[in-house]
Amino acid sequence: MQTHVLFGQHQAKSMGLHQLEQRLRLASVEAERRTEMEDFVLEDRKTAAEYLKIKPQTLAVWAVKGIGPAPTKIGSRVFYRRDILEAYVIGQTAPRKA
Repeated sequence: MQTHVLFGQHQAKSMGLHQLEQRLRLASVEAERRTEMEDFVLEDRKTAAEYLKIKPQTLAVWAVKGIGPAPTKIGSRVFYRRDILEAYVIGQTAPRKA
């Protein structure tokens, strides 16, 4: 990674090596954290049910029974994380017989 892209060419030249490495590490951690948050998409029950090709009521029943993809409750509203829905679908895929 080129340092002048993150800090500007003048700023990178005036920093000591240790300080520059430290700031690059922090920038890398921050970029990774932003990427994780971008992947953190919440779907409401209706949208999650459409994604799974089932009825929203089925998801509600599954949540009460503790089966299916885990819901996330924020206040009184129920959401489903997109990554958990995708993992659930992958986990439900039956292996093909040879």
